[in-house]
Amino acid sequence: LQAQIELLQKQLIEQKAFESQVEYVAVERPKTVFNGAPVMKRYAITKESDVKNITDLKHRQYLKRVYEIFPDEFDSKLREFMVFKDKNGEFGAFVETLPPNNEYWSFAINTDLLGKERTDTSTELIVHELAHIISYESIAGRPLPQNATCHAYFKSRGCPKGNSYLTAYTKDFWSVSDLSRALKLRKNPDAVDAADEYFQDNESEYVSGYAALSPEEDFAESYAQYVTNRKIQNSSMASQKLWWFDQFTNLKNIRSTIK
Repeated sequence: LQAQIELLQKQLIEQKAFESQVEYVAVERPKTVFNGAPVMKRYAITKESDVKNITDLKHRQYLKRVYEIFPDEFDSKLREFMVFKDKNGEFGAFVETLPPNNEYWSFAINTDLLGKERTDTSTELIVHELAHIISYESIAGRPLPQNATCHAYFKSRGCPKGNSYLTAYTKDFWSVSDLSRALKLRKNPDAVDAADEYFQDNESEYVSGYAALSPEEDFAESYAQYVTNRKIQNSSMASQKLWWFDQFTNLKNIRSTIK
């Protein structure tokens, strides 16, 4: 028994040492995708009960809906709620980590969607943003790999943990050439349009044109579809991506809680 304890302690020390050497991701929205629309209002939040402190009714109702959709274990991940104005109407919402430690997240919503939080479109959008947060979480019971590798696509923004959902998803569905294409799109001012054009010729591989933009958006779009609008399973890669989430009980259970 003592030998087992010593072995576990040694493994724990080695894992912590490994984690300290890995540059974990600090999520940022690529400038080619989100150009920083002006923030109209910013709220500091720490728990669901903070919703009642928001005096603007539309802001309060939208954040309440976010908390309704987010599982309890992810409520504590939110520490900021923002309302922004995208004049072009291209982006409905986004999430990003908060400095300095990037442990918590900010959820931002476009003013154009206020008052529409209970529509199917908004529900899918909130799940999409939830998926971004989930994607960087470690898969329960899956240890960190001792020899982690990270493609240049991720290195430019920080590598996700080797046992994260995003890492596993990327490994299963994104080839080196796919990641290289995504990396080039970052430098393209018309990245969203370019991704949509690529999707037109590869519709069987993605659930939407936006999903073709990057592994992060592919994960989020696929999970949003899986939760809110599941399609009949077939042999396409897009279908495989939807049903990929079925292997994780916690992600599967979220679907049953969405109303």
